[in-house]
Amino acid sequence: MQKRQKKEAQELKGKYEEESKKLQEMHSQMIEQTREESLKDRNKVLSEAEKDAAKIIEKEKALFDAEKMRTESELKNKTLEIASAFASNLLEDISDEELHKAIFRKLLKENEKIVSDISKIEEKGEVLPIGLASAYPLKPDDIKMFQETLESRLAKKSEYYYDC
Repeated sequence: MQKRQKKEAQELKGKYEEESKKLQEMHSQMIEQTREESLKDRNKVLSEAEKDAAKIIEKEKALFDAEKMRTESELKNKTLEIASAFASNLLEDISDEELHKAIFRKLLKENEKIVSDISKIEEKGEVLPIGLASAYPLKPDDIKMFQETLESRLAKKSEYYYDC
């Protein structure tokens, strides 16, 4: 009987060891499967985070570009205001009407340079606003000639503001 019990004990021990190996293998497989799933989840989360980051960067870039355009427009307008104020002040300082008329005639002769400078300004609207300041009243024919000359060379309708 002892032999038989010993044999049964040996068999049970063998079954136990075999079951233990199976459990160890299952444990290893489960760990490997969990690790692979974790890596997939990690990669998925990273991919989504990268997409979200790209969207945020694109949105911020669009905001930056809009602010840049707004600032450039403000700067252009301020530059035009300063140039207009300077020209107005300069013309106000001219007290000789004949000299004033001579300067206006010279302005008309240098129309090409004016057109070249104005054409560098990219105005978005269909009508280009142009201010004309004078220390003395100009004849309507002179203003009309100035306007027609600029419009024909710019190939763009202009709106004039005359300040005397």
